[in-house]
Amino acid sequence: MEYDFVQMGAKGVNWAQSLPNYQYILNKDPKEVLAYKTPFEVCFARKCNTYNTAMTDEEVVENAGKCISFEGDRRQRSKHASNIRKQAVKANDRCREKMIRGHLRSHPPAKYNVGQKVYVRLPAKERGY
Repeated sequence: MEYDFVQMGAKGVNWAQSLPNYQYILNKDPKEVLAYKTPFEVCFARKCNTYNTAMTDEEVVENAGKCISFEGDRRQRSKHASNIRKQAVKANDRCREKMIRGHLRSHPPAKYNVGQKVYVRLPAKERGY
């Protein structure tokens, strides 16, 4: 979206009409927070079956998108989905911890001693004027 606004800003861009394209791009992009999986993979525990226009006919798998069921298929799929979601949760936790460490490095908490005078400046809104 930002690219469209910057590049097409002078000419104008109908971003509301392009929202489905932006959604498609974001959902197909692997995220670090999701263990380098796409949101579609985490939600449905499988890769998206959409045909990639960049693929040649030799690269297309013949049985792509067809479901072959067998005994215990539901349990196996459920276990697979659970493992993918656990990986995503762990990756999310790692990213959150990394973000917190970075914030603490750039904004360390203040340390005060008991009995030390501390002056606090309140925003004008809280001061009443």
